[in-house]
Amino acid sequence: YAKDTGCRCIYIAHEYEFINNLYKVKVKYRYKRGEYNNMSHSVYVVGAGAAGMMAAITAARQGKKVTIIEHRDKAGKKILATGNGKCNFTNMYMDKECFRGSNNDYIMDIYNQFDNNAVIDFFKHLGIYPKIKNGYVYPNSGQAISISEALQNELRYLNVDIITNTNIREIYDNKDGYLIITDKGEYKKMAKVVVMDHPLIQHKIGHIRRVETGTKDFRETI
Repeated sequence: YAKDTGCRCIYIAHEYEFINNLYKVKVKYRYKRGEYNNMSHSVYVVGAGAAGMMAAITAARQGKKVTIIEHRDKAGKKILATGNGKCNFTNMYMDKECFRGSNNDYIMDIYNQFDNNAVIDFFKHLGIYPKIKNGYVYPNSGQAISISEALQNELRYLNVDIITNTNIREIYDNKDGYLIITDKGEYKKMAKVVVMDHPLIQHKIGHIRRVETGTKDFRETI
C-alpha cells in the first residue's frame, strides 16, 4: 500500500485498486533492464517537455537508444506551471471543435491514433492515477510535479540520456543520417530526429538559423 505520492513509489505498477484512500498496487509486469541493453538506431528528441519525454519513452521501449536535447537546465519545467500547478494532462471531452487550426480533421486523424484514453493509460502505467473534475483529468496527487517526476523516472529506467542547457543551431539530413549542430557541439549519423513544439517548427525564435533537409521543408519530414 502507498498513499498518493505521485510517481515516486508506484510508477512501475500496471494495476491499481483504490481502498480507503490508499492504493493497492498489483504489479503485472516490469521491464527487465536487460531488455533495453541491445539498443540500435540512435534517436534524438529535441525538447524535454511532456511530448518530448513521452516520445523518448515510446522509442526507448521499442529498443532504440534515445537522447533528449533540452535548452533549459532541467527536463519538464513547463509541466510544473500547467493547470496552475495541478497539470490537467488531458480532458474527457475531445472533439475537433476543441482545437484551433485550418485543418481540424487532420488534427483528429492524429488524435485518434493516441486519444485521451490512451493518454490516461500511458500515465497509469507510470503510476499516475487520474482524478477527473468537470471533464478535466488531473493526477490524483493534484500536483504537476507528479507528472514530471513520473516521466523522468521512466526515462532513467530506460537509460535515456538527457542533455540540458543546449541549444539547437541547425539540423541537416545527410546521406548517412542526421547531423545536429548545437551550441555545445555536433551529433552525427543520427538515424531519427524527433522535434517537439520548438522554434525549428514555429520559425518564431531567431537563435536557430535554418534547417536543411535536401529539397524538403523540415516539417514535412517529422
